[in-house]
Amino acid sequence: MDISGWGSTLQYVFKSSINSGVIAMLGGLVIVPVVSMFTKKPEGRNKMFECFEPEKEVKKEKPSGKSSKSSKKKK
Repeated sequence: MDISGWGSTLQYVFKSSINSGVIAMLGGLVIVPVVSMFTKKPEGRNKMFECFEPEKEVKKEKPSGKSSKSSKKKK
């Protein structure tokens, strides 16, 4: 593959750091999804994010009136 014709074009594009940054960001927007399509998803990934799940509501019950501690009678 002969890329000698691209030398002046690439030199112009990468002359400015802004142009280089734009190329890097656009390249990332294309490369990352393509690589993600072909890679295996990690197992146990959902377990890492369990702490972000909403808490479950606990149903309140009426107290039975009995103390859980045994009360001692004074004589």
